[in-house]
Amino acid sequence: MKTFKPLTSRSLKSTSIWVCFCFLSIFSSLSCQNQSGEQQSEVLVLPSGSCTAAWADSTAMDFVNQLELATKTRHTVWNGYKLGDGAVVLHAGKSADSTECLGLWKGGKVISYVEASEGPKLSTPLYGYHLNFQNPKEAYENPLTELSQQPVDISQWLEEYNVRSAVLMPVDFPNFPFKIPALMKMQIAIHEAFHVEVMIRYWYTGKGAWPAWDEQPDRQGLQNCYNSNEAVKQALQEERAKLSNLIEALLDEDKAAACLAGNEFLGQRAIRYDLLKYVKVNRQDETQCNCSEAENIMELEEGLADYASWTMLYDIDLSSREALLRRYRAIQNEPFYLSGAMLMHAVSLMNNGEVSDIISDMANSSDQSTGAPFPIFEKEFARFCLEE
Repeated sequence: MKTFKPLTSRSLKSTSIWVCFCFLSIFSSLSCQNQSGEQQSEVLVLPSGSCTAAWADSTAMDFVNQLELATKTRHTVWNGYKLGDGAVVLHAGKSADSTECLGLWKGGKVISYVEASEGPKLSTPLYGYHLNFQNPKEAYENPLTELSQQPVDISQWLEEYNVRSAVLMPVDFPNFPFKIPALMKMQIAIHEAFHVEVMIRYWYTGKGAWPAWDEQPDRQGLQNCYNSNEAVKQALQEERAKLSNLIEALLDEDKAAACLAGNEFLGQRAIRYDLLKYVKVNRQDETQCNCSEAENIMELEEGLADYASWTMLYDIDLSSREALLRRYRAIQNEPFYLSGAMLMHAVSLMNNGEVSDIISDMANSSDQSTGAPFPIFEKEFARFCLEE
């Protein structure tokens, strides 16, 4: 059985599959040049013959097309991070020779295809990670370290392209009870790439723009902040409706309606927190915090990853206004994904998209009470509504 066939420039040349080209415009000749002005050739990376059918399957092609459309924009998402900065490995299934067909994407294009003896190791049914950061913090321990150890074939292939971190996903999920659209698969890839390249990279190396105080609370315990009784459930429903109304008003550039909806949202969140004043959530060190602190942290971690994916897809015109609002108003077991994304989106809209300084403030904040999306929103909302 074939075990490891990375399709590098050397192997492609040796099999005469290497294709160099420069596109010709109808109106003018477009030459490909390097920085010295010399004519260069673009490289077309192709899968091997035995994997061609797997990558030509419509399910794989749709996913690849969506991923390339989003990541080639190089749209700025976070300080020091753009769409396409994170590497994504897609697994198209088995080849005609029963090897595993994988491809590596980064910067909006495919970098390499490979056939490996084993498929990628996933940490969930939807995705897995490859984490091999250089110079990690001494004695840094995280369960992700073991979960992200990929088979040797795959690790060596990624090492050849100097890829130290990546998200790995199958192109299809045949065991799921419903079909996952290509747009949603791409959103998952971008969401997880934000986790890897912004959050996890900071946790492992201390480098990048992320708050040092971030430590995830007990997510299961946080559920009591959303569904401990019917009054809390009703308050949450009304709170989220007011927040999505605020986003809609900001998109409409209706300041009066936005300030009204925003104040209603703040009032509803205060009502819910009052109902939860005796509910506690465990921290990692086994001490306890209130619902406000726990939710602040999860709106940071998961909400900003959703902002970095769903909201960015709207910003680059791959998702419509209607689809975005429908997403924001969806019912979800862990509402902090959506509320965190909406809070950051509101902050961005109130600042005409100029959020670099705000992100710096968040990254350098001393604790969750000042640097999480909700307190940042409160501050920016007060300023926005007071301005003439």
